[in-house]
Amino acid sequence: MARARMRILVLSRVTTHDQLAGEMGEDGLSRLALRGDGWYERIVEAHEEHHVTLGILRAAVRDLGIVARFVESMDGVRTARYDAVVTAGGDGTVLHASHHVDDTPMLGVRSSRHSAGYLTGADAADVHEKLAALVQGTLASTVLWRMSVYIGERLAHDKVLNEALFSHPNPAVTTRYVLRVNGRREDQMSSGVWVGPAAGSTAAMRAAGGRVLASSSRNLQWVVREPIHRPKTRLELVSGLVRPTQQIVIVNRWQPARLYLDGPHLTIAVRPSQRISMRISDRPLTLLGWSKRKARRRG
Repeated sequence: MARARMRILVLSRVTTHDQLAGEMGEDGLSRLALRGDGWYERIVEAHEEHHVTLGILRAAVRDLGIVARFVESMDGVRTARYDAVVTAGGDGTVLHASHHVDDTPMLGVRSSRHSAGYLTGADAADVHEKLAALVQGTLASTVLWRMSVYIGERLAHDKVLNEALFSHPNPAVTTRYVLRVNGRREDQMSSGVWVGPAAGSTAAMRAAGGRVLASSSRNLQWVVREPIHRPKTRLELVSGLVRPTQQIVIVNRWQPARLYLDGPHLTIAVRPSQRISMRISDRPLTLLGWSKRKARRRG
């Protein structure tokens, strides 16, 4: 009996050029082009490179006999029906798709050299080769641990791959909260708190002074942004790790706050006195064609 053809779901990013065209119209884009500061040319270049990569991806799918569905949104899509999810874009596209994926493995394709590609495992140069290995069952895979976030006792999200940022909605306002971690408690004021698993340790948390964790690590890391040290006291819980059996707890004070999960697009309002707890998720992500050593450099 003939083997069933591989089925993949391909999520393609909407380019910045197309986003701006929808928001500003062609006249607005023309005005942007006239500024002459190089940004418009970069936006156009990234747009063109993305569509070239998308064309190469479509050709590879046809050549390899893969059944593929191409989408620009994950809304209403059941990823369990597919053998793999492939993203065409950068890290943001990988993160967006990962929120909708349980056990289905993912392959990120970096579609432009202007896109951040740390989480991608292929690009235009080798996407045919990587898809061929996927069909043959020889494409390497890496398990990345994700994070679960609870608001009170309610599970808010269990597929956070990069990080969560807890902060005041206004970046100019001090964030006030209680941090509880590793059996210790500390009242803090700062610009906010980063918390995340290993996959996010090379991004914002590293820039804020955190450690780069091994990709296989099941620890969570927290880093306090711009901690405010009161007179005669010094904060001690400004960064560190928690083990898989432990959790990080943040109790909001009296002001409004926000929780930003894997970037700016998924936000949760946090009311005064609400408790947030974060722990390692039992839903890891399988990333294809990727290793930390060979990860595409960020844009």
